[in-house]
Amino acid sequence: MLCRRRTRMAAVVMREGDGTLVNDTVRQIYDRLDREGIIGRQLTPTEIAHYRKHSFIAGLEFCVQFSDQARRLRLLVPRDAPWACSRVALVDQQFMKWPHVERDGVLCLRRNTWALNPTRPGEAALEELAAAVVLIERQLADSGEADFRDEFRSYWDLTCNDGLNPIYSILQAKPPSRPVLIWHGRTFSIVGDSEESIRHWLRSRFPGILDRELVMKRGGFIWLQSPPIPAEFPSSVRRLREIAGRNGANLNTVLERIQPEEGADVQVILGAKAVTGTGLIGVSISRQDSKYFRRPVYKGFRSGKMPQAIQTARALDGRVTPRTVERADAQWIHGRDQDQRIATLQKARVAVLGCGSVGGHVAGLLAAAGVGQFLLIDPEVLTWANTGRHILGAEFVGKGKAASLAESIRKRLPHLKSVAVEPTSWQQVMQTSGHLLSDCELIISTIGDWSSECQLNAWHMEKETAVPILYGWTEAYGCGGHAVLVSPRSSCLQCGFSNDGIPSLQVGHWPNGSTIRQEPACGADFQPYGPVELMHVCAMIAELAIESLLETQTRSVHRIWAGSQELLESTGGQWTQAWRDLAQNDNPERRQLKRDWRRSTTCVTCGERSNA
Repeated sequence: MLCRRRTRMAAVVMREGDGTLVNDTVRQIYDRLDREGIIGRQLTPTEIAHYRKHSFIAGLEFCVQFSDQARRLRLLVPRDAPWACSRVALVDQQFMKWPHVERDGVLCLRRNTWALNPTRPGEAALEELAAAVVLIERQLADSGEADFRDEFRSYWDLTCNDGLNPIYSILQAKPPSRPVLIWHGRTFSIVGDSEESIRHWLRSRFPGILDRELVMKRGGFIWLQSPPIPAEFPSSVRRLREIAGRNGANLNTVLERIQPEEGADVQVILGAKAVTGTGLIGVSISRQDSKYFRRPVYKGFRSGKMPQAIQTARALDGRVTPRTVERADAQWIHGRDQDQRIATLQKARVAVLGCGSVGGHVAGLLAAAGVGQFLLIDPEVLTWANTGRHILGAEFVGKGKAASLAESIRKRLPHLKSVAVEPTSWQQVMQTSGHLLSDCELIISTIGDWSSECQLNAWHMEKETAVPILYGWTEAYGCGGHAVLVSPRSSCLQCGFSNDGIPSLQVGHWPNGSTIRQEPACGADFQPYGPVELMHVCAMIAELAIESLLETQTRSVHRIWAGSQELLESTGGQWTQAWRDLAQNDNPERRQLKRDWRRSTTCVTCGERSNA
């Protein structure tokens, strides 16, 4: 326990420039400890400077009696106090012997989501000291092995040289142990299960990469049955062989196709599943210290006659260097192994008809959510006028929207399976390659043109395809938005429209006339709305798309978004009575509602069908 005695600590004085400043936060912390009767020796500037990784300005050292012996703890006050919490350091060196101890002895006692009360820095300091005592007693009782295994990635990374390039992994992070391939770039390396997967990732991330730059080397992947603790980390090839053997793998077998002339370093990735998720670590086996580095590896054997086992052993003769491995596979990027929907979404193929301000953002959201395959259809090019509310920017002006959107998505998320492009109308795609649409799990139309979408709806009903179509559009000024999912063999899009394309339900109306605006050019009409209002509608459309991909929809559904009343009134608009009735609210703003998209008996497209 902490030693206690009633004593008054001197106020701490901090020097800044030519003046003297009394640090009130430090005084509050010291006074609070003093009221508890806790003795502490003030640290010298030299002692505080020991923690150069941090920005501490003051500190106290305490002698604390634990169950085994007395130990020294230091309470360290950061420069940003009271907005940052005081830290506790253990003076006795326990780095990599106990978990939650940094290299300089500072203890990791709080999660990064912990909320600090800046009005009571003294209480926070006391809580930190108490948490340190609890942590150390827990380590004395059980050695902290479980914590080491649960967070093995963090402790492994502490052994790595920060100056080495990271290794990004697109491996399937699961057993069995197996040979893998690795590509080395100037700033990073990437490891994958096949040459095809690595080439796809690199070409997506760097569209201009040349074939001659796509040279792969062989490496190995060892799956561990349990995460290693620091005492089990592979520090040599011998230890690496032992670890592989204990986990049912033979290092030579995993690396049997390694060729010594392929390079000095051999990469081995190790993976394990902890309670908190699957993590990867890596080692490089460098032959610079090998006795074969400066003489022929095949010495003593005729060409082609060296046994494979000896060849592999000589290729692996070298020094082991720990390497940081960062997962970049789909399961990790989309939910860090916690989202069970990703496996389904990665297999899904979605067609987006119209890659404008709505369709572009919807496609981007779906890609970030984990949808793995896209078909982007749009014949138009991006103009400067588009960039204010489009997901694409100036670098794509003058280029096709579909191809540019595909490039942008591939660069952001190079692990996606495919992002195909058709820089033409959906009608042309249907005439020449109709299977491209019928092979999708979902078609999203954000064309915003009634004639075209009416034609799409007619095709949908005539073909009775099993593919649902999701229509999305905004109302004027972004005051409202709609997402209608038309499920096969249910109602159709036209059930909710007049024959000339007027929706039966609108959120707002503008008594003073049409809201359509025109550029100073022939036929250049557009609907005015801003990017902020647009995001609500795009998110609603994307959300309904995810629901459709994860669950079979047997009924057509309608989602409606209403924006703010201030925006509506500032543009000369009013809520429609139909929307007020549906919302059952005199001021139905900033809300989303859903309802069935019912079949109309007067619909010219499907009215003659029986009721759903």
